[in-house]
Amino acid sequence: LENDEVFHSTFENNVARLKIQNVDLNHSGRYTCQAKNESGVEKCFALLLVQEPAQIIEKAKSVKVTEKDPVTLECTVAGTPELQVKWFKDGKQLMPSRYYTMSFDNNVARFRLESVMKEDSGTYIFKVENDFGSSTCEAVLTVLGQSIPPSFTKKLTKKDKILGSSIHMECKVSGSLPITAKWYKDGKEITDSMKYRSLCHENTVSLDVNNLELADSANYTCSVTNVAGSDSCSAVLTVKEPPGFLAKPESQQAVPDSTVEFKAVLKGTPPFKIKWFKEDLELVSGPNCLFGVEGSTGFLNLYSVDASKSGHYTCQVSNDVGSDSCTTTLSITEPPKFVKKLEPSKVVKQGDSARLECKISGSPEIKVVWYRNDTELHPGEKFQMSFLDSVAVIEMRHLAGEDSGDYICEAQNPAGRASCSTKFLVKEPPVFSRKPSP
Repeated sequence: LENDEVFHSTFENNVARLKIQNVDLNHSGRYTCQAKNESGVEKCFALLLVQEPAQIIEKAKSVKVTEKDPVTLECTVAGTPELQVKWFKDGKQLMPSRYYTMSFDNNVARFRLESVMKEDSGTYIFKVENDFGSSTCEAVLTVLGQSIPPSFTKKLTKKDKILGSSIHMECKVSGSLPITAKWYKDGKEITDSMKYRSLCHENTVSLDVNNLELADSANYTCSVTNVAGSDSCSAVLTVKEPPGFLAKPESQQAVPDSTVEFKAVLKGTPPFKIKWFKEDLELVSGPNCLFGVEGSTGFLNLYSVDASKSGHYTCQVSNDVGSDSCTTTLSITEPPKFVKKLEPSKVVKQGDSARLECKISGSPEIKVVWYRNDTELHPGEKFQMSFLDSVAVIEMRHLAGEDSGDYICEAQNPAGRASCSTKFLVKEPPVFSRKPSP
């Protein structure tokens, strides 16, 4: 763990401390303290369990209801179990009764009256508690002897969803029953189908949309009606596509001191964020490196490259609904270089054999050609050439005076060429053309 706004570690007077600011549930887990010196390593462990006080996530709403209609008050809660829930009316705790039901499932507490009477009007208080805290909220129930026009106690909210997923849009409505509902997409009425499924049950109105496409991004409206009037609410749904690659960056070969440009064509919902890594090390823009996004194209430019820039490069692109990555390769082709040259000169006896050799470094494939003066030499009865383990060799047999000259070894690859030479002299041994008389 590195020191930041949340974690702060110290080691003073042989005491190691870790301080965690603003603890939340994500900080639960096993923490390891490791001490190390030249003689060895020692570890110890501690388990942190973060407990969450009881709290109300969504409060019950005040409603007006027509006499003899059903009504449900509902609260959504959170906190470390065990959670205890209670309902009160006008300060008095409500106990189980045949006139109403109370339930608590999946952190949702409900209080339901099947047929309200005027005497059910009043202030209802909900309380949730656990060993670490408690929370309360209140809602006013008003029972009237007349028809009440519908109104939204929970409206639609703006949503962002991922391409291919589904969405459940839900509203809560107060008013006299029965209530009917219609849904609209950009002003056009939606009918139930395999894609759309609407539901209107008492005070809850919902619409499910399956297999979301980009074309499902729109303004959705819920319109509710009863005998006393109507109401509507709207919200925008934006379907976003996670990022991906229409064209991945191609592997490249480059020569030293050149500029390399990797490009990737992106798909998905902008804006994009892009990162590049060499092996596992994240790159930072600077004098020798520049990257970014232009439209739907991500790029990485490397300047004045050398052999150290060879390796695997990973492009990681993300937006607010996902991420994707791909990897490519850069090979820096080094030109040939003679690490061991031919000896400057060599003298051999006529009729003998000789061997010339030199050692060459550089990126494959290296092509080696031998010349005598300006004439290329080819393998045959007199000459045999080889290039193995970076060593270039020419072997010559049955040498004669005309084999003398400048012998040149030339090495070439896509990055460049190099050569070295030696002066080669074939000498005829001395022979007496006339011997002295006795």
